[in-house]
Amino acid sequence: MSLNADVIVVGGGIVGASFALQLAASDLQVVVIDRNSPAATRLDGDFDHRVYALTPANMALLESLDLFQPQDRARLTPIRAMEIFGDKRATLAFSAREINRNELAVMIEHGLLAKCLSDKLHSAGHVQCFDQSVPKSLSIGADGVSLELEDETKITAALVVGADGAKSWVRDESGFSASEKDYEQIALVANFRCEKNHGRVARQWFADGGILAWLPLGENIISIVWSLPAARAAELYALSVEEFCCAVAVGGTNTLGVMYLLSAVARFPLS
Repeated sequence: MSLNADVIVVGGGIVGASFALQLAASDLQVVVIDRNSPAATRLDGDFDHRVYALTPANMALLESLDLFQPQDRARLTPIRAMEIFGDKRATLAFSAREINRNELAVMIEHGLLAKCLSDKLHSAGHVQCFDQSVPKSLSIGADGVSLELEDETKITAALVVGADGAKSWVRDESGFSASEKDYEQIALVANFRCEKNHGRVARQWFADGGILAWLPLGENIISIVWSLPAARAAELYALSVEEFCCAVAVGGTNTLGVMYLLSAVARFPLS
């Protein structure tokens, strides 16, 4: 099969899907190629432990795409203020009120955002989605681009967009080089229920060679990201649930009291 479009977007994740939806709103014919299946059903239970803090500009972009249903909005958490604690007793605090805004950022779960975007993308006009599709070759010329999938589908367009992640196939096929540096650090990520309410305040501690962030989710629930040297992260990961909860509470100077682990602890190498 052969077809022609204005733009080919390789990668149907959050970046690729949001970009394709903006293009489609301008009546351009867009093809989205993604190796994965459409995003799974909306979340209705425990919070996803992979979360994003979106700036007001990012939220305005998403709002312009008309993504969120009322049940989705109930899972969004505004950050009203931020408190930062340095390793030499330095502190920094600021709030949305100081800049006449309702929030500094909005917390949203990866799974929820991915599903909302996927639903909108697959129902949008001027968009054709190729899910579970693997690109095989890419040719770039003066008149445009030609991309072939492994199933021998051929697509031509004026522009190809690589939204396919850090190990981008489009980047490699286009001949762009990239260097990578391993920070020799691991980010530990998990969700907790806290004894005290977070007050919609994001908190961050810089201490002992690591950075611990507490990000507000639902009532009395936070997501933590603890970036540490790999050896120290391995030590913490090996702790029992009770010991890990205690370490996270102490790392945040027991600000929210006793903490209870709600999710698995995920590890993300930083580079």
